[in-house]
Amino acid sequence: MKPVALASRLFILVLLIGLSFPVRAQQIDTILFEEVGAFEYSWVYSALAGQFDALGRPYLYSANNELGMILYDVEDPSDLFPIDTFPNSLFGNLKVTNLFQEGQYLYLSLGGFPGAGQDVGLATLDVTDPVSPVILDVWKSSTFSEGVAIVVIEGSYAYLGGMEEGLLILDVSDKENIAFVSHILPDPNWPQPPGPFSVPNARGMAIRGDLVFVCYDAGGLRVIDVTDKENPQEVSKYINTEMNDITQPAYNNIQLVGDYAYIGVDYCGLEVVDISDPLDIQGVYWYNPWDCTPAIWSGNDGHVNELVKTPEEDLLFVSAGDTELMAFDLSDPALPKKVGEMAMLEDSAAVWGVRLHENYLVLSFIDNSGLWIPGLQPFYSDYGGIRIVEWQRFPSAVEETPPTLSSLSISPNPASGIS
Repeated sequence: MKPVALASRLFILVLLIGLSFPVRAQQIDTILFEEVGAFEYSWVYSALAGQFDALGRPYLYSANNELGMILYDVEDPSDLFPIDTFPNSLFGNLKVTNLFQEGQYLYLSLGGFPGAGQDVGLATLDVTDPVSPVILDVWKSSTFSEGVAIVVIEGSYAYLGGMEEGLLILDVSDKENIAFVSHILPDPNWPQPPGPFSVPNARGMAIRGDLVFVCYDAGGLRVIDVTDKENPQEVSKYINTEMNDITQPAYNNIQLVGDYAYIGVDYCGLEVVDISDPLDIQGVYWYNPWDCTPAIWSGNDGHVNELVKTPEEDLLFVSAGDTELMAFDLSDPALPKKVGEMAMLEDSAAVWGVRLHENYLVLSFIDNSGLWIPGLQPFYSDYGGIRIVEWQRFPSAVEETPPTLSSLSISPNPASGIS
């Protein structure tokens, strides 16, 4: 591995907002991004997800597919360098694809999913001493063999997105003895029977109470009731019919804020749905910046994959492939406004994952140059590694004012390209 030379970059996008509706106090006008640190892998390796230490210590854990889990010291983000590597050989030779931290425990999802999938797995680590993580248990199963895209911990249970295999539930109450609980395959034949390239995959998820909201790729959004952990039930499903009429949707990742869910839909952008009644989900807004059609999936300027929200739930950050990073103001939760972007189009670098800690974001870059097949992959990227970006907000200080009869014409129209 080799550190890259840092060239600090500033990215500012000012979003102009019309005056045809009341102005909200403290509405975000601009998000400014500055890259402060980077580490590039020296071969065809990828970073899929990064996790700042949840206990506020100056360390970062990274899931790196072929390279396993890498531990970084981020005391000085401008001098980013790995201090330890936990190779896949420690995890039954399963690739480390994602991670989730809760308190002193770090959970690693195991099982590669790009290309030929691996068996599913989960590892528990004790990071009481973050410099010396201790592997407590490694669970894997050959019953399910399409890899794992995500792990989410809720209470004593781990929920795994098992790609084509659906949702798995594991008991992690005993960190040294992970136990299988149940599995559910949401209806794979909805909204229509899939072809060889449209089989639904459980990719992203969010949990609220006893409901698991699963991003099911071409299968839209599914809601799974896990009140009975041993017998989960699919109780609701949703897909944007307008999008589905245009192209094959790809529901990748989700964040919940109040009565709304924000969903990354790959090269079709960002969708907002009303989940106030989870049994009757309603589409609210579709932000379609790249005018998605079947002809532009491969090589498109953007592919939304992972979403992360601020603790105040007023900002949403989005990883977007070649567009890299976008920020949305959630002052009006039903109508998110893009207020920042960090993009160097066609630079052969694509962001897969994004995570947040205070005013820092870690971006995970995927390198697919060794397996690049034009037309069969969403983008070309020959940069693998992580970058740390500092962000700042610039809120307006205006007070709420009533609508005016006068009209304001803004050019270019900030809503252009939105359907």
